[in-house]
Amino acid sequence: MQRSIAPQVVEKTSPASIETIAERALAIAAQSHLRVATAECCTGGQIASLLTGSAASRSVFDRAFVAFSPQSLGDITGLSPAEIALAGEASDVVAMAMARKVLRNSSADIALAIASAPGPAPFGEGNLHVHIASLDRAGHRLHREFHFRIAAYSEGRDMTARAAVLLLQEAIEASKKRRF
Repeated sequence: MQRSIAPQVVEKTSPASIETIAERALAIAAQSHLRVATAECCTGGQIASLLTGSAASRSVFDRAFVAFSPQSLGDITGLSPAEIALAGEASDVVAMAMARKVLRNSSADIALAIASAPGPAPFGEGNLHVHIASLDRAGHRLHREFHFRIAAYSEGRDMTARAAVLLLQEAIEASKKRRF
């Protein structure tokens, strides 16, 4: 089952700190005996860093894949350059391919993937187009598309990380409900 919502243009973030959200997601995963792995683009390993902030995370976090160049994006998705060009680097197709490959190459129960591309399309410069997806071993998927308005690339990276950790928490909670 895939749940998807319309693209969102985001300018502000939720009040909870990203560290608090990550800790909450990890606690739920630990209680449910779920393992997580990530595939990241624009966040450059920031999600993995957040999810490995404590020794307790070793029982939950399996591994991370970071793809920053076009070549590495092909490697991490298993898609050809032509397929990536057709779908777009920031697309649900690329994000789900990343998540599938993470599950194939890890012992995680849930994969979180981020596919992104900076403006100009569709909203011009100062925009980061992002697709965030999760996939679990039972085939349950979540997907969100965002258009972050940003003044600096680092700001977009932080906004993407927050949105990704929130989606991961949602995926963990849904998987926990299905398991118990």
